[in-house]
Amino acid sequence: AEVLRKNQRLRELDLSLKSPNEKTMELLCNGLSNRHCTIKQLTLSGEILSESSSRHLAEVLRKNQRLRELDLSLKSPNEKTMELLCNGLSNPHCTIKQLRLSGEILS
Repeated sequence: AEVLRKNQRLRELDLSLKSPNEKTMELLCNGLSNRHCTIKQLTLSGEILSESSSRHLAEVLRKNQRLRELDLSLKSPNEKTMELLCNGLSNPHCTIKQLRLSGEILS
C-alpha cells in the first residue's frame, strides 16, 4: 500500500490474487484510496471479491479520482458482493470510464 502512495509514476496495476485474506485487500484498497495514488488502470483477477473486499473496492471507486479503467476477472462472486461493487461504480464520485468484466462474474 505504501508504494501506491509514494510512487508518483505508477499508472497501471495488474494483480492476480488467488485468495488473499481480508487484511491484504484492506491494505491494498487503502493504498488505492489514498489521494496520492496515481493508478489509472486497475486489473484484478482471481477469487478476491468477498463481501468485505467488495466494500473496500467500492470505497476505492468512490475515493480514487484518477482511476479510469477497471478490469475484473473473478470466480463466483455472490449477489451481495456484486451489489456492493455496482454501488461503488454508480457513485457520482466514481471516475471509471472503461469497465471490463470476465470470468464467472456474470452468471
